[in-house]
Amino acid sequence: MIFKRRLTWALILLLGLGFILRLPSLFEPNRYADEDIYLTLGMAIRRGLVLYRDIHDNKPPAIYFIAALAHTILGFRFILLLWHSLNSVLVALLARWFFPKFPNAPLLIGLSFVLLTTLPLLEGNIANAEIFMILPVTAGLLLFWHAWESRRKIPIKIWLSIGVLLAAGFLFKVTAVFELAALSVFSVFLTAKNHHLWFIIAGFVTPILVTILYYLARGAGELYIRSVLLQNIGYLSSWTSGSNSNLFINSFIMLGSLAVLFLLRRQLKSNFLFITTWFLFSLFGVLLSSRPYPHYLIQAVLPGILLVGLSLTSIKTLPKLIGLAVAGLTLLAIIRTNFWYYRSLPYYQNFFTFALGQKTKAEYLAFFPGTGRNQKIAEYIRTHTLPDIPIFIWGTEPAIYVLSGHLPPGRFITSYHIRDFDPQGLNIQSVKDQRPPIIVTLDYEPDYRGFLTWLELNYVLAARIDNANIYYSFPSL
Repeated sequence: MIFKRRLTWALILLLGLGFILRLPSLFEPNRYADEDIYLTLGMAIRRGLVLYRDIHDNKPPAIYFIAALAHTILGFRFILLLWHSLNSVLVALLARWFFPKFPNAPLLIGLSFVLLTTLPLLEGNIANAEIFMILPVTAGLLLFWHAWESRRKIPIKIWLSIGVLLAAGFLFKVTAVFELAALSVFSVFLTAKNHHLWFIIAGFVTPILVTILYYLARGAGELYIRSVLLQNIGYLSSWTSGSNSNLFINSFIMLGSLAVLFLLRRQLKSNFLFITTWFLFSLFGVLLSSRPYPHYLIQAVLPGILLVGLSLTSIKTLPKLIGLAVAGLTLLAIIRTNFWYYRSLPYYQNFFTFALGQKTKAEYLAFFPGTGRNQKIAEYIRTHTLPDIPIFIWGTEPAIYVLSGHLPPGRFITSYHIRDFDPQGLNIQSVKDQRPPIIVTLDYEPDYRGFLTWLELNYVLAARIDNANIYYSFPSL
C-alpha cells in the first residue's frame, strides 16, 4: 500500500513539475531551425506532397507526421508536453520495478528524468526527434523487463510488441537501433535467455519494411532509403575530420566494457547487467557523430539515471566500482566531444518577466535572435503573394516558410541541405526554372554556384529587413 500511495504522489508531482517547466515553451515564437524544418515538412504532408520525393530532410518520417498534426509551434510543443508526460509515467513505473525496496525511487528517478529532459540545459524544451524517440524506447524496454522477470510463459505477441515499440523509436531517429542492439547483447551474450530475440527482431523489422514499401508505392522508395539510412551514415560521420578515429575509439571502449561485463556476469545481478548494457549502447549512439548538440544526450539520460541509482543502492562493491568507471568514461567522452549546453535561469527569467508585464513583447522576442525579423518577412510575403505560391529562402530560416504558409519550389528547404545533399545543383536549377515571385536571402549566407549573381540579374531588391533581403522577380512587378 505504501508503494502505491507514494507512486501516486510521485506521478502527480512529476506531471505537475513537467507542466510548469514546459509552460514557457507554449508561448515561444518559431525560433529553432530543426522544429521549423519539421513543421515545413508537416505543411508539405498536409498539402499532399510525398516526403523524400517532393520535399527533403534526412530523418525518418515519424517526426514529420507529428509536425503535420501539430500545424503550429504551439501545437508541436503541446504535443511534446503530453508525450513527455506519458514518458514520465513510464519512467516512474520502470523505477518501481528496478528498485522494489525503495518506495521513493519513482519520485527520485522521475525527478531526475524530468529535469534533465525538460530544462534548456540539454534542449529538452525543444520538439526534437530525440525527445520523441525515447517514449517508445522506454515503453519497449519496460515491457521487455516485465517479460524477462515474469515466471510465466510470455506470449509471442509480447516479444513482437517490444520490437514494434523499438521500431517506433527508430522511425523518429535511427540511433534507436542501438537499444535493439543492447537487448540483443544482453539476451545472447550476458544471459542464457535468448529464445525470444528473433521475435523482437521480427517486430522491429516489420514496421520499417512497411514504411519502405509505402514509399516504394509512392515513387520515393530509393530516396527514402538513401535519405534515412545512407545519407545518415555520412551525416553522422561528417562533423569533424577526426570522427572516424572517434568512432574507432568509442567502439573499442564499448566492446571492452561489454567484455568486462561478460567476464563478471556471474557476479552481477541481471538488472545491473541490463541497465549497464543499455547505457553503453545508448551512449555509443549519442557519440556516434561526434557532434556537440546537447539534445543528443537525451537518448542516454534514462539508462544513465538508472545506472547511477543501481550503483548507489547496491550493497556490493563491484557494481559501485563498475558504475564509477562508467561514469568516468562518460564524463571524459562528454568533455572530449565538448557538448554545448544552454543556461536555464535566463530562459525562465525572460518568460516570467514578460508574463508579469515587466518586459514588452519586443524585449521578450529579443531573447530569441532573428524571430522578430522572420515574423516581419513572413508578414511581407503574405501581403505580397497569393496563397500556395512557392517562395525560396537562401539561408537556414525555415521559420519563414512556416509563418508565411508557403513552401519552397524544390525539394530542399535550407541552404545547408542544398550544400550537403545536392552537389549537382539540381535544386538551384529548379529555383531558376520556376522563378518564384519572392526570394529571400540572408547576409550570412555565401553564394553557391553563382546563384546570387543570377538573382541580381533576374530579380529586383524590393525590401530589406534587418540582415535579410527580399527580392521580387521582374514579372511580378
